[in-house]
Amino acid sequence: ADLVSPSVRFAAALGFTPAVRERMRQRIEARVGRSWSAFDAAALAPSLDAPLLVIHDRGDGEVPWQHGLAITHAWRGAGLLMTDGLGHRRILRDPDVVAAAVAFVNGRTADRGIRTSAATDPQATPLEILMSV
Repeated sequence: ADLVSPSVRFAAALGFTPAVRERMRQRIEARVGRSWSAFDAAALAPSLDAPLLVIHDRGDGEVPWQHGLAITHAWRGAGLLMTDGLGHRRILRDPDVVAAAVAFVNGRTADRGIRTSAATDPQATPLEILMSV
């Protein structure tokens, strides 16, 4: 939910030292005029009321699914759609996930969101979870 852990993974993937990652953080803060902590989604979420559907895969190797859960819990009325086996990128091409996202954007779940508890059923497909609310 914050930028620290993704920046650590990003820097490690590129072979940056901690000193280089720190300079990267400083340059980004200088460029955007805000501190790193200003971009913590879970901290910002309570002040936001736009409809939100977080879609996250339990096996995401780049961003832990707990980050999606934290944002969902902090954002009033947010829904969470958990998937399995899609990882960080295949989730974008999965037909059921795309259908769920399109339905959400079209307002089919804007009033109620998707309940986190419904999304924890490991046997349910994304579309089944969406339609169950």
